[in-house]
Amino acid sequence: MLYFFQAEDGIRDRSPSRGLGDVYKRQVIMTCHKYNDALPIAIKSIFNQTYSNIQFIFVDDFSPIEDIKNYDKLLSDKNIIRIRMKENSGTYACRNAGLERAEGEYVTFADSDDWVHPDKISNSIGVMINENADLVCGRYIRMGFDGAIKWNGIRFARFALM
Repeated sequence: MLYFFQAEDGIRDRSPSRGLGDVYKRQVIMTCHKYNDALPIAIKSIFNQTYSNIQFIFVDDFSPIEDIKNYDKLLSDKNIIRIRMKENSGTYACRNAGLERAEGEYVTFADSDDWVHPDKISNSIGVMINENADLVCGRYIRMGFDGAIKWNGIRFARFALM
């Protein structure tokens, strides 16, 4: 089943525990190859989610050593799972490496140059629970550091799997 959601759904952390105890039930996998100026914003947007008990998995796609030093500053929390690929393998191989470590009930992905709306996980999981859906899909928009929406010549918004 495929469902769409809107940010105004207002659903908050209502997911039932399915026998997972203290295991993180929601996991965010972010892949990154080379440090970029948007990375601190992207990581902060994951930690600022309204949904609780999120496990963050950061997969480094064999970035240069200088970039790892920058990652160390941003990823100092001991609860963050960090994976470093043995060679540059591409986003999908990195996502698969993150999925191999994921133990939660729900998994989503975030790009290293994207700000994620604080209610994204809450709304997505709310729809999955309320509609008994296996997957949700939403829209994303491109924005500049100044907050202005960027026009890509085709349309303002695109669909993305959540």
